[in-house]
Amino acid sequence: MTEDIAWLAELKEWDFTVVFARNMDPDELAQRLSAREASPVARPLTEAQARTMAWSGQSEDYGAASVARVGRSGGWSFALEYGAPVGGYRWRELSQDGSEAVVLSSWPDHPPAQFEYARDGHLLCSFGIGEERTRHGEDRDILLPALVGEGLLRHGGTEYAEESEGIRHHRRRCLTVIGAHFGLSLPQDWLDVTPMPAYVVNGTADTFLFDRSPESDAVRAWARANGYLVNDNGRIPAAIREAYANQQD
Repeated sequence: MTEDIAWLAELKEWDFTVVFARNMDPDELAQRLSAREASPVARPLTEAQARTMAWSGQSEDYGAASVARVGRSGGWSFALEYGAPVGGYRWRELSQDGSEAVVLSSWPDHPPAQFEYARDGHLLCSFGIGEERTRHGEDRDILLPALVGEGLLRHGGTEYAEESEGIRHHRRRCLTVIGAHFGLSLPQDWLDVTPMPAYVVNGTADTFLFDRSPESDAVRAWARANGYLVNDNGRIPAAIREAYANQQD
C-alpha cells in the first residue's frame, strides 16, 4: 500500500480534486468546501459510487454536482472531490481562522494540474505542476529550495533543470516534494475500494442513491408486501417511510 501522494501521478486518468486541511475535522472540511451547508450522504461511498452520484446530479454552472469523500490521514483531514470540484476556488474559506489548506486540482480539460497552499485566509503559494518556475502567492518561493533540490528547477527558480523522463515522471517528483514538505499522505486503497463518509458540497444530488442499509431493506420489503412501488436504490419516499414507522408503533 502506497501512503504518500506521488502515486496520483501514475493514475491513468487523474480527474478529481484532492483537498488537505489542517486544524479541522473531516466534517468541517466538507462544510467549508460548500458555499451552502453540505449535504451528508446516507451511507459511505466508494470512488465509483461517488462518481455516479456526482454525475447524476447537477449544479448551477455544470452538468454535475460535486461529491466529496472525506477522511483523515496523519495530521490532515482530506477530501476527494468528484464531478464538478470546487476546492480550487475555495482556498480562502478552507484556510480561514488559523487553518491551512493544500489543494491539488487535476484540471484534466485545462492542464496542467494546479497546486495551492493557503494559510489563515491568504494564498501563500500556487503553481501549475510542470510549470513550477511560474509561481504565485505571498510566499511563492516556500517550496523553491525543495524543488531545486529535487532537480526540477535550477538555482534561482527561473529555469527548468534538464530532464528526459517525461511529464508523468516530472509530476511524480513534484508531488513528492509537496507531500514531503507538508507531511501529506493518502493511502491509495482509500481511493480505490474503501467506502468513506461523503457529502454533496456543490449542486444537488440524491444523497440516498446508494442507501442499502438494513433498515432501508426492511422498509423496501414492507412497502412491496403492502402494495407500494419502490426502487432497489435511491431515496425511499417520505410517505412510505412514515407509513412503515407508523405500523411499527
